[in-house]
Amino acid sequence: MLSRNQRVEPPWIPPEVQQFALNMARKLQANNHKGGWDDLNVWELFELLEGELDELADAIMHGSGQDVIDEAADVANFAMMIADLYRTAEDEK
Repeated sequence: MLSRNQRVEPPWIPPEVQQFALNMARKLQANNHKGGWDDLNVWELFELLEGELDELADAIMHGSGQDVIDEAADVANFAMMIADLYRTAEDEK
């Protein structure tokens, strides 16, 4: 498992994953004013993730392709935040 500060060299990452990660980073940057997730617990993040899943479903049914891409990145970001809480806990052991 990678620790928070370890990096994977980009050639190992498929182009689709690289593009999706850039979308995730763009969405994180756009919401940077909201602060980080260190003060949230896993269940708070999970509840936010569920809300993002609802927004993704709505985008799939009624939105544009860009709406779907943006909402999918939001879903992935909340899943990443949950994984990050556990990765941080593992690093502290």
